[in-house]
Amino acid sequence: MTPAKLRLATASMGQPDTKVGDLCTELGVTRQTLYRHVSPSGELRPDGLKLLAGGGATRRALERKHS
Repeated sequence: MTPAKLRLATASMGQPDTKVGDLCTELGVTRQTLYRHVSPSGELRPDGLKLLAGGGATRRALERKHS
């Protein structure tokens, strides 16, 4: 999940006509990953907040790669 994908997911999940399976396919993520970051109503969950704040596994992976 990237910040750009997360923003799209939050906007889409807030829409009643969103099909979660189609959204996951479009974003290239699993349902588990989507729901880890965004609630069914489109609100950010703690992992989503961390991702937008620059934290999370992606940042740690980049730090290891460049050290």
